[in-house]
Amino acid sequence: MAKSINHLVIYLSSICNMKCAYCYVSAGKEIIKEKSLLAGIDFFCGLKSSGKKITFLGGEPLLHFRLLENAVRHIRKKHGDFPVQVFTNGTVLNKETARFLQEEAVRIIVSIDGPKEHNDVYRKFSDSRSQSSRHRLRTMPPCSGRSQSSRHRLRTMPPCSGRSQSSRHRLRTMPPCSGRSTFDALAGKLKFLDMGKIVASLVVTPSSALSLYESVLFLYGMGFAGIAWSPDITAVWTQDKIADIGVSILKIRKHYLGLIRQERRLYEIANSYEIIGKITGHVASLSGCNSVLLAPDGRFYPCDKLTALKAGAMRRFALKISGKNFDAGSRKKFFEKAAFYSAKPSCAMCPVGVFAYHAYSAESPLKEIKAVLESHRKLSRAVEEGMTAFIKDALKFENFRKLHNICNLTTKTATR
Repeated sequence: MAKSINHLVIYLSSICNMKCAYCYVSAGKEIIKEKSLLAGIDFFCGLKSSGKKITFLGGEPLLHFRLLENAVRHIRKKHGDFPVQVFTNGTVLNKETARFLQEEAVRIIVSIDGPKEHNDVYRKFSDSRSQSSRHRLRTMPPCSGRSQSSRHRLRTMPPCSGRSQSSRHRLRTMPPCSGRSTFDALAGKLKFLDMGKIVASLVVTPSSALSLYESVLFLYGMGFAGIAWSPDITAVWTQDKIADIGVSILKIRKHYLGLIRQERRLYEIANSYEIIGKITGHVASLSGCNSVLLAPDGRFYPCDKLTALKAGAMRRFALKISGKNFDAGSRKKFFEKAAFYSAKPSCAMCPVGVFAYHAYSAESPLKEIKAVLESHRKLSRAVEEGMTAFIKDALKFENFRKLHNICNLTTKTATR
């Protein structure tokens, strides 16, 4: 936790056009004010830390493209070319947004869980347009020439169920009501992207753990330049499902090492850098947290998983500012509470996020929180062991080291 803060996670809002089975983010209508957004970015960039990067999450950030665009332009103009990345479900991408992000060297990370039949089980569109949209449809004056019976049917149609979203811009970009494939919607947008620079991000659930290899293989076949995966933090991971993850990692390892030896196209293992750093000695330990959240209310928070709480409940964790830095006490208080449950911050599969969700959003009883955390500790150990063995093998090869920007590493160092 004592690590210096060099990673700013920004939620422009928690509004999304999808409702994924494992999503932990609490629904809310608040959108960050541009003044607060730019001020928060400036404050973060003024911190005395190296290796800064900014990540836009959500919600769906591209539902607020002008806000995102202004933030990126501000960063590039005032703070330079350090890494900026955006996570998107891709369904509202268009030629304009794709061109801007790529021209400004924003790393695009697309959320997709594998083949259509798998992806669409977990990743679904919200089952409605907004209440305000339906209200306008039922009360708008009829167009000339339309029959009274047609107008009557339009006004009296039962609305789809769902939460309200009032922004006209969001309504124009929202996909239709339920029934449409999220995979198909995304696949139709990939033509706007240079796939040689795009990363795919998938969430692994207990029920999909054994098919992780097939999903990774499918995404590789789609041409993604990088692939990252992370476990479902809302789930309890039983020992047999943890074993399934281990089996999948072994399959991925075998396939990837085959690609290396055959000198075929490699994909970046985008969730491997912490482990690479630990193996090579560039990172002394995977423990500690170097991230901070800028939330839609314009406040800073110690953990992005606190977005699982509703805004009012979340506010008690807001970080205090002390001069040109964060007040160490307010950040420490949150992590001490997590540590009470033996959830200590870590760069790889951080248990603090699991704690934040189950303790404050799901409001699980004490016994259940401890059981969930223990299951995730076992999962984390298994994944770290499997991935460490995998990466140690891969580091022996120059093409892997080059792809992951560790060309100065000797073969001897890689095999220690």
